[in-house]
Amino acid sequence: MISTRKNQMLTIMLTACLFVVSAVYAEQSEQPKRQLQFEVSAMSIDMDWPFDEVKFVGYFHVKVDRSLRTWRYSLMEASQWKEMSEEQRQFIRKLSDDYQYKRYLRNHNITSPSSMNTRHVRTPDDTYTYQIPGVSEQDVRKMAEAVIEAFDRHAREGIEINQENLKKNRTIITEAEIILPKLESECNKLKVQKDEKIAEYSKANYGIDSEKTISEHARKSTEELAYHLRLVDFELIGLRAKIDSISRFKADEKIKDQDTLTRLDQMLITTEVERSGLLARRNAYISAFKQAKELHTIIESGDEAAAQKAIWEKKLADAQKAIPDLEGWLENPPSSTRPVEVYENNVTIYPVHPK
Repeated sequence: MISTRKNQMLTIMLTACLFVVSAVYAEQSEQPKRQLQFEVSAMSIDMDWPFDEVKFVGYFHVKVDRSLRTWRYSLMEASQWKEMSEEQRQFIRKLSDDYQYKRYLRNHNITSPSSMNTRHVRTPDDTYTYQIPGVSEQDVRKMAEAVIEAFDRHAREGIEINQENLKKNRTIITEAEIILPKLESECNKLKVQKDEKIAEYSKANYGIDSEKTISEHARKSTEELAYHLRLVDFELIGLRAKIDSISRFKADEKIKDQDTLTRLDQMLITTEVERSGLLARRNAYISAFKQAKELHTIIESGDEAAAQKAIWEKKLADAQKAIPDLEGWLENPPSSTRPVEVYENNVTIYPVHPK
């Protein structure tokens, strides 16, 4: 059990770590003052794709490979989306994410129609090349800006996800410090109650001493006794109706025969005796049912409290283990989570030769 003083110290340490990590992240995630330079080539090129609406293609290089899980939708969220032509937006909408990413976002070979010699877009050392198709030169510009903006946004999201994970794990520790002592106390209390009820139940049920046997016996007993109680209640309803009928016959002034009245008295006595026996049996059933039900409920409550305690202990252990890793990651996040670095801040745009 974690002491109050230890909790306070842990909270102070976690708050300090969060401040440091947040400061590091703020410095690393600061958006670059990027000034993209667009260079339009006079040379038109052939492209191996089936879309006639594509008239231009842009190329840029980045120092760290990037991926957009659903990049088509990422472009729709970009600030440049509304600045693209409707034709460009329709072109982006009709491309599936998987197909677009595999075939068009990453570099393919291009050829010069004048010589038909294969000309590769040169990828500088230690960089990756992306190609941006567009229906116009301006759409290529806006789409390149949108892709780079999406890269930056996804980089921030990677940091934000782990920041949120760090926050969640710290919250788990805080909650566990409150919940676990309560669960510990509840488990101890229920164990005392269970031991008392087991002793009573064992004595009332011919010395059953195995806890597992008693637990199963109590569970089955609640079902069986509930069934027998229902049968007894049905029988009592029938006997009550029989007693009422005999009483009405006895009260009927038309019946004068003494033998008949005597037989009715005997029937009434017999029925009352039978009813008394059933009521006694019903009371015994109720008492046994209550005892079995209480024991079964306490056992279930104890098992549930123990299960919850185990869950929170695991949550606490997992959170305590995860926090140092998350803090270390946030203090020195991978390069893929930093703002994208465009090689020489340059985007080269080529006209696409008509097919």
